Amino acid sequence: MSYYRYLLACLLLAASALAQQCFTEPCCEANQNPNPVTGNGYLEFNPNCLNGGLNCVDNSGCQLCFNPVGSGPNLGNRPICGRFQTGQCLTEHCCESIQNPNFQTGNGFLQFNANCLNGGLHCVDNTGCELCFNPAGNGPNLGNRPICDRFLSTPPTPSPTPCFNETCCESIQNPNFVTGNGFLQFDPNCLSGGLNCVDNSGCELCFNPAGTGPNLGNRPVCTRFISPQPCLGAICPNVVPGGCVRLNGFDITGVTNFVNIGAAQGILTVCDCIQACLNSFQTCVAFVWKFTDNSGLKTCTLYSNFNLPPAVTLGFANNSTGFGVLGANPQTGGLVPHCTTNGLNNGTFDPTCVSGGLWALDTNTFIC
Repeated sequence: MSYYRYLLACLLLAASALAQQCFTEPCCEANQNPNPVTGNGYLEFNPNCLNGGLNCVDNSGCQLCFNPVGSGPNLGNRPICGRFQTGQCLTEHCCESIQNPNFQTGNGFLQFNANCLNGGLHCVDNTGCELCFNPAGNGPNLGNRPICDRFLSTPPTPSPTPCFNETCCESIQNPNFVTGNGFLQFDPNCLSGGLNCVDNSGCELCFNPAGTGPNLGNRPVCTRFISPQPCLGAICPNVVPGGCVRLNGFDITGVTNFVNIGAAQGILTVCDCIQACLNSFQTCVAFVWKFTDNSGLKTCTLYSNFNLPPAVTLGFANNSTGFGVLGANPQTGGLVPHCTTNGLNNGTFDPTCVSGGLWALDTNTFIC
């Protein structure tokens, strides 16, 4: 048996041994069997994998993924793990997952430092990770790195590492599926603390109504568990005064001048998406924050018009200006489509996607 066939057999054996279901990224990572040399054997959480599917480990909730730092080959042509795509870490767990420690010397360890998102002394570029030293090693301490906080005899009591997206908050929650308590969701207002917030972590305590209760603290129902109710309260008052009315679960956008952006461009939340539309107010009047593939990461798409009603069809002449990329010409009207968890029309309904409009007024203000 060749080495690669042997390695593939080992991966399949490890995958078949994953008996539990995972609902968070750390759970999947705890069950992975990674090979940093080849980049194979990594796992990440994908809610679609709770029902099985391509690259899924049965119905465990975990998806096989590839670490591009490895030399390959990428067995099975797995997707690149989401945590290795953005180039930045926002948690301690992320930095530790990409470190290359030498336990003998104590060098090569990493820890999260929010200041390192902008680079600096001891920082690994602007990844958010800081090189640190394990004093259990015999040294020397190359570069005179700071001792890693987790190895200090009296570790500091840090405030929660801030989260900037829904996935981060869900990865650190401690849910109780019986009672429905212990769930978290991202709320940008919680970066400054407040009611139901976990300090200033960006995460809000919320309730899963599928639980038996009681709802301790009368927490809000997690948005992802709300049945489709199109018109919900205003969001993102930090972008537009008074906030923006959101439409959950449906995509009201049209087809002209669409621009698709995501984490690679620093768009990590729906508020970032609305801000991007505002920044492009001369061409953007509608936005949607939704899944466009099965990567587990939402993207932001900006448009210059809306979904047309069913009995209307519009054609665009060659002398039209400013509309950029056309998704279809003529644009055929129809019922407003629902969002899905994988971007496909026949995919599982996703009530957490958000779409809406934004208008620049002649008073130099905006409403949305």
